[in-house]
Amino acid sequence: MLLRGLPLILMTLELCGAANILAMFPLPGLSHFVMFRALLKELAQRGHNVDVFSHFPLEKPIKGYHDIDLRGSSPLLTNNMTFDVLRDEKGVEFAKLMSNEAGFKICEDSFKATQLKQLKTSRKKYDLLLTELFGSDCMLGWAWHFKVPTIVMTSSANLPWAADRFGLPDNPSYIPTYFMGSVSKQDFFGRMMNTWTLIRSKMLYRLHSTIPSNKLAKEFFGPEMPDLDVLAYNTSLQLVNSHFSVNNARPLVPNVVEVGGLHVGEPRPLSKVVRKKAYRLHSTIPSNKLAKEFFGPEMPDLDVLAYNTSLQLVNSHFSVNNARPLVPNVVEVESLPRGKLEALLNALAELPYTVIMKANVQKFPKDIAAPKNIVFEPWIPQLDILCDPRVKLFISHGGMMGTQEAVYCGIPVLGIPIFADQSLNIKYTEAMGFGIMVDYEKITKETLVIAAGKLLEDPKYRANAQRLSAYFKDRPMKPMDTAVYWVEYIVRHQGAPILQSAAKDLAWYQYYLIDVAAFLMFFSALLASIVAKVFVLLRNLGAKKKTKTS
Repeated sequence: MLLRGLPLILMTLELCGAANILAMFPLPGLSHFVMFRALLKELAQRGHNVDVFSHFPLEKPIKGYHDIDLRGSSPLLTNNMTFDVLRDEKGVEFAKLMSNEAGFKICEDSFKATQLKQLKTSRKKYDLLLTELFGSDCMLGWAWHFKVPTIVMTSSANLPWAADRFGLPDNPSYIPTYFMGSVSKQDFFGRMMNTWTLIRSKMLYRLHSTIPSNKLAKEFFGPEMPDLDVLAYNTSLQLVNSHFSVNNARPLVPNVVEVGGLHVGEPRPLSKVVRKKAYRLHSTIPSNKLAKEFFGPEMPDLDVLAYNTSLQLVNSHFSVNNARPLVPNVVEVESLPRGKLEALLNALAELPYTVIMKANVQKFPKDIAAPKNIVFEPWIPQLDILCDPRVKLFISHGGMMGTQEAVYCGIPVLGIPIFADQSLNIKYTEAMGFGIMVDYEKITKETLVIAAGKLLEDPKYRANAQRLSAYFKDRPMKPMDTAVYWVEYIVRHQGAPILQSAAKDLAWYQYYLIDVAAFLMFFSALLASIVAKVFVLLRNLGAKKKTKTS
């Protein structure tokens, strides 16, 4: 009896064999690659062979993870943009900047790289292409070149131009657009603007990315390569860095899988260096009077509170991993205009808390004095600090990964969004009751102190953050296990076309039933016309009969 059941048991234990994976990530932005690298390392550790083309090679090589260094082919995005540069491209117009700078130009630089030219002429065999869905689809040409299925990854909430290729519902009546900075419940004006933003962002992407990138890709891979639109519509799977507890809930199709928080590892206890600096500053804050004015005269003296030190994390982003320093942002706090920087520092100086800020104080204007209650560090183990029980508040620009880490650790957020999806992320923290947004244009000492005071004093914000944290963590599988499962699923089933929705093959007028509505309107009008004519005819016949009778 036992032997009869053995084949079934063996069949259920069938594993995906070691796959040869081509990971093509030419965008020189570490803020995106943090998520991708986490998955690529995990795949290598589980026995797959991963060739990784990127600008960020591992410091310590691991078995199965093969770096092909693209450094030098494109300028790094980190630390080369100021707040003012990014603020010039607001809202949907940022789609143009994204499509140009992080799309077409990256393709142009990458196709000139010797490493990609050598790959094209090599005789390597792959089972899968992993690449990013962001500013351009030009790397999808590798799927055609090697005749393999494609999985794309997106390091933020989903992008407007992702929906059509997967048949993913993107109804603007309740699904906020990436560049809109709104939440699900919108008034008439909000729905109208959301609709316009959705349509315009798709148009800008097509004009500034798809059309020129398609020309570049055909020059590199050959004119017989299918159009990028065709390759995009044949994508097997998307892994998107979202989750309903951090982003607005929306319907998904089977081959769009949420893995929000994939980069979040297990937080570690703070290092002694950080603890000592925080304790030293907190226990020497001079203004006991200021603290009592802020929190009330019943507050204990600061020397008593020093034994229960609170930490506050400011303007940080995401950690590369638990053991490494925090990487630079795309923009630096040091590049804030003088008035905004002074407002931020003066506001933080008024808070009776130790503040840990990721910043290079040497880059501040020389006549700006750094407040004594702030620890300035060029790098910060962000997740470790956020999950420390003494942390009370996270002040951030609202990047997706930092927001996810705040949710994971259950920390209220004071958000100052600058560009891209940051406004959308912070608006959601407000809607869910664990965050407050301060508009960049309205940054003053007073607005920051008021916002911070609300988040620190009102317990509902922390309670809501803890509630969202429970939602975020409560899943049938960890995000990493989910991502690995679906990668191996696509390899096992040679692209798994069964996952793809038929909606992606419909023309827009078919998808929105415009043709059906037009037919029904025409048929209804025709039927109404016939009924009206019959009615008139019968009435005329009746009138003639009455005349004859008379």
